[in-house]
Amino acid sequence: MRRALFPSSPENSIILSDSSEEESHSRIQEEDREGDEREEEEEEPDRGEEEGDRGDEEGRMAEDRDDSSYHGNRDVDTSMFEGSTLPVQCGSVVGILQKDRFASRTTGKCIRTEESWLTPTEFIRLNPDLRDGMWKRDITCRGQPLAYLLQRKILQVHSLLCLCPMCSHAQSDLEHQRNDDHCFICGERGELLCCDGCPRSFHRDCHLPPPPPGDEWLCTFCVLKKSQEWRYTGHMTQRQVLDSRISDCQLQCQYLLLFLLNADEQKIFSRDPCPDVPRYSSVVPRPMWLEKVRENLEGRYRLVGEFISDVRLIFKNCAVYNRTNPAFKEMGIQLSNLFETEFQSTFKI
Repeated sequence: MRRALFPSSPENSIILSDSSEEESHSRIQEEDREGDEREEEEEEPDRGEEEGDRGDEEGRMAEDRDDSSYHGNRDVDTSMFEGSTLPVQCGSVVGILQKDRFASRTTGKCIRTEESWLTPTEFIRLNPDLRDGMWKRDITCRGQPLAYLLQRKILQVHSLLCLCPMCSHAQSDLEHQRNDDHCFICGERGELLCCDGCPRSFHRDCHLPPPPPGDEWLCTFCVLKKSQEWRYTGHMTQRQVLDSRISDCQLQCQYLLLFLLNADEQKIFSRDPCPDVPRYSSVVPRPMWLEKVRENLEGRYRLVGEFISDVRLIFKNCAVYNRTNPAFKEMGIQLSNLFETEFQSTFKI
């Protein structure tokens, strides 16, 4: 179902807890244990997988008791845990933990994988090699278990009385937790359209093509993935691809452009450089940027080769202008390499 997502402002994303800053670490761990026990007791039968492991309840409670004694390495530089998101893993399974979504082990879908948002308990279940997993021990971030992040108050378990959306079991709040809080293209919050096939969210003007009216909607990333599952296309040479009509390859070109817009996190290659970069137009005879490519893709290009040529021109211009600036030049090289790899894969060259 297509939904308009209105994330709360950062000011309202404060963790609610019965504990004050001065309360001891043992009180925080006790709240976590009590919260987990209460959550298990209050789960409804139709919650499926959440209730399926009741036979392991004793083991999970023992896990919490063991974790409460974790002291960690006091010499760890905690500055590497700053920021709104953190990389996490459980064995070979990797994800991104968003701090303001964390609530407890079973509430707050705070870990983003390629396919979905998950609670810590759901995340460790993705590891097929893990039996009787303990989320505080088995989920790690930069070499440290989540138990360490809890101890240092980098993460905090929410109070039993917390009424925030992350702790809510209301269907509307659970629906909102299934998708990103930020636009996948520009990274900003606001009124977002949520894809029904993946966790991505978009501003209406950021997505290609513009989302049509309707209750259900799949983003271009999902449409391309599904089309590749049923459509048989033999391998093509690069020359054949470049000579193809843009109208026959609109989906692939839109996907590649969205891929680049997302990968350009600092928006260095997305906007017109001429107004902000000194003497750019005098050094670069034909400036090009991703938003200009987007504009051209909506009606100017006739062949795929014209689209690819303009994208490559962006990185060629970057190398020319930044001959004495190796840092920016390297950024262009890295994004260019990402594009070429994705181009080859998308068109099966």
